[in-house]
Amino acid sequence: MSQKFELSPDDVTLISSTTDLSGASYEDGILVADGHTATAIETMLADEDWRDAQAPAQLLRLKAMVKLEIDASAEAERLKYITPGSGQALTYSQKSDEANRYLAATSPVAADYPLLSAEVGITASDISGVAAVVKAAFDQWQIIGARIEASRLRAKALIEEAGTEEAVRAAAAAVVWPWRANTYCRRGLRSNQRISGDIPMRFSVSEDEFPETDMTTSMLYYGAESLDVSFALAGKCYDVFLTVDGLVSGPEWTNGTTRALQVQKDGCDIVNADAFDGIAAGAAELIGGFRCHANGQTRSTKQSRLVWSRHDAILLPVCRIESSAGWAYSTAQWRQANGNALNQIEVFCGISGRMVDVTASAYMISGTSSITAGFVGIGLDTSAADSSQVKNPAAAPNSFPVLPAWARYAGYVGIGYHELRWLERGAGGSVQNWMGNGGQPYGYQTGILGSVVL
Repeated sequence: MSQKFELSPDDVTLISSTTDLSGASYEDGILVADGHTATAIETMLADEDWRDAQAPAQLLRLKAMVKLEIDASAEAERLKYITPGSGQALTYSQKSDEANRYLAATSPVAADYPLLSAEVGITASDISGVAAVVKAAFDQWQIIGARIEASRLRAKALIEEAGTEEAVRAAAAAVVWPWRANTYCRRGLRSNQRISGDIPMRFSVSEDEFPETDMTTSMLYYGAESLDVSFALAGKCYDVFLTVDGLVSGPEWTNGTTRALQVQKDGCDIVNADAFDGIAAGAAELIGGFRCHANGQTRSTKQSRLVWSRHDAILLPVCRIESSAGWAYSTAQWRQANGNALNQIEVFCGISGRMVDVTASAYMISGTSSITAGFVGIGLDTSAADSSQVKNPAAAPNSFPVLPAWARYAGYVGIGYHELRWLERGAGGSVQNWMGNGGQPYGYQTGILGSVVL
């Protein structure tokens, strides 16, 4: 005959840790069982302290279940770096062996290394390059594989030591996998890179992610990692990558707008498309970049924003003013304000979609009593043409009233290094006088001002 027991879901779970309930049913708080199962439940419930008696068995069962989940998670992490299957694992091992033998050989013969030879033209242009990439990839896998295993064993040890269900669950929740990239892609940060909240850091000129002062430096920072750029050359652009061994610089760009090492999307990451410096293709995540204004030096100032970050991009102010009191210029031709090549904003960014918004101002008066016009513009990488979208000319005789000039550019300047030049243009004929601060800096100041997302 069936018996009914009024039990909470937690009680049913606790009973199931020692009693087979496969033949019972549970609905609306009532457990229905018969035969030996009903007898066992009835005997168990006769003890007022039955819950305490069942707790150790329930805890052991929970530990076993959570340990299996940890093992499954560890395998899932491994599969982010290697392809599943025993045959594929054997291929990896054989390729690694071939690479080590090839690199150690004095006069290697390609025919002796069939797996490496099969990748020529795919992984690298020659077998020597393939061997180097395979060895580097295997070395990196050994590092990441060892870290995954250490995390797995550490988590299982903490679970085994836990004395309560809460402690078991806390140990499982606290496991840190040595993931390669950022949590936006569900890959997480590496164990030696992990920070509060697991959010990718901003690549910065300072240990402070968001310094509010102009800075010139030879050290760049990404969380706990840093990169010494004293090797870098003036006028050259560089990418910075995050690898299992920390930050590394990519090769210098071919020019201000063209990479020598191509990058590609990998999920929501950007990674190296080709191997470099022993780092396999796809093994390094692009996290930012920089351009040097002097050998071994880069800067992020209001006039020179030469460091950009892939993550946590922010709106940065830019500004350049002309400290001269004034100057004369009447030629009907564009040039940089006051003929000064420093009258510009310079920006470097290694990805698209980062907006620039700047406005240039000018104050001009004629050299005669006749009203004369003058023009201000913004040249994108040129002093010979105006790129601004909206503008207003200056207009004035040699006395008040004076109509000031302004021009604004807002847009996407493109990948690489770019200059937003503050331009001026005369109307020809008589002298036109332009002002910087007009000798009265408390009342006048012209320049170029705005913001950039980096």
